[in-house]
Amino acid sequence: RALARVGCAERWLAEAAVHLSRVHMALIAAATVLPPAHAALLEGLRPGHRIGLVSNFDDTGTAHEILFRHGITPYFDTIVVSESLGLRKPHPAAVRAGLRGLGLEAGEVLFVGDTLGEDVAGAQAAGVDAAWIDARGDGPPVSVAPPRYVVRALPEIAPILTGA
Repeated sequence: RALARVGCAERWLAEAAVHLSRVHMALIAAATVLPPAHAALLEGLRPGHRIGLVSNFDDTGTAHEILFRHGITPYFDTIVVSESLGLRKPHPAAVRAGLRGLGLEAGEVLFVGDTLGEDVAGAQAAGVDAAWIDARGDGPPVSVAPPRYVVRALPEIAPILTGA
């Protein structure tokens, strides 16, 4: 639609849209970073934990490319990308797809996410315990069912998962 609005010829619309989408996704992938503390967390948790990723990313291929580029694909037992599933969190089916990929039941999993409305709500809807990364430190609004755990940064989940 955007290309049509700027006057792109009808015969080029489909091809141009795909090309621009691929360029856009490549730029997003190139802009990603993996903080060393996050890599260390994956390395430390992997020996004793099954790890899954459930993402609302809009392009499955790019999501996998990002994980591969940062060398973390092998840490995940399952990777669920909303675009390939056809559903987005907070739909509980997205979280349940992750559970199936892990071969675990809802009571055996801690879902960690950085959004209350998608991650925590999706986990809660699927009956999964949740930890919310409250990077700003504002705490959950009173109108939302709070998650069991609230942390300020992803590495803070290590003691929760290891029982420390």
